[in-house]
Amino acid sequence: MGIGTYRLPFTNAGGNVLTDGIGSAFLTCNLLTENRYNGITYEFFQGFIIRYHDPYQ
Repeated sequence: MGIGTYRLPFTNAGGNVLTDGIGSAFLTCNLLTENRYNGITYEFFQGFIIRYHDPYQ
């Protein structure tokens, strides 16, 4: 299809991220809990979201 993709460095089970299609996203605490067991810290996760998705636009 010619669409670029990239592999996320964390687990993201379906239904834990909601978007409104105009730049806002809402995440559940499940993302943090699921990834804590994989060694992903809150700080790493937050840094990733800020760097790649710029939620503060």
